Amino acid sequence: MPPLWLSRQSRQSTRHCLDDARRSHLKVAPNTEKLVDLTPLPLVSDSPHRAAGDLINDYRARRAFEEEERAQRRRIQLEEQRSDLNPPDVRIRAWEKVHGLRMPSDTTHPILDVIAGDTRLTLVEVHGEQQARVAETARRKQLKSSAATPPQE
Repeated sequence: MPPLWLSRQSRQSTRHCLDDARRSHLKVAPNTEKLVDLTPLPLVSDSPHRAAGDLINDYRARRAFEEEERAQRRRIQLEEQRSDLNPPDVRIRAWEKVHGLRMPSDTTHPILDVIAGDTRLTLVEVHGEQQARVAETARRKQLKSSAATPPQE
């Protein structure tokens, strides 16, 4: 019997499916409403065997495809960090993502020249982004400290 939570129409259509199943290769187990599939399972020997050379070629092809995907992602990331369409903060974040580094807060750090060159920014623009990040950090600290102290009356 179909579950009672099904609508009347769904229960009737389920009964019709069960009736159809009784007539086909599916048999209903006695005293239950469960279907038993009587079609034979495919044997392991029925599946085509692959030669060792095929497996090696597939592995090499898969590795080559994965390497090409990685190279494509890297090209996209490099284009993102160099694109004149992106503002300096987006370019610098893209540089940080590609290299797995954070831009230092020290304005005399030698890596800033590298960041400026890789992102096609001037050193002045990189320093401007540093200052903007320092200001944002100070603003967050200010908000955090003002939220932590209760208002005085």
